[in-house]
Amino acid sequence: MAKSQLPPYLEVESRRLAEKDMKGIPIPVKPERKESGDKWLEKELNWRLQWKGYNDQLSALQTDHRIRLLLKWFKEDYFVWVNDPKCVVCKVQHLSSKFQW
Repeated sequence: MAKSQLPPYLEVESRRLAEKDMKGIPIPVKPERKESGDKWLEKELNWRLQWKGYNDQLSALQTDHRIRLLLKWFKEDYFVWVNDPKCVVCKVQHLSSKFQW
């Protein structure tokens, strides 16, 4: 399936839903550089690890929402059941399935 056939709102909506889910999770606050040496370095490293965990969780939620939105779009807008296909030429319901020859 070409990317141009995908719904245009997919990326924006998946990010919005992921951010909505992340509202209860606090964003890690970067420590100020008041101290020097190992103490500050340790706080910086800890903050980076927390931030990576936060970003990974946000990315996983966004991917989850993207897949759900894509499945919903495919099921409701893109896919069409064809039990009795119409004739390509005259656009009339195909009648051969109703008659036995």
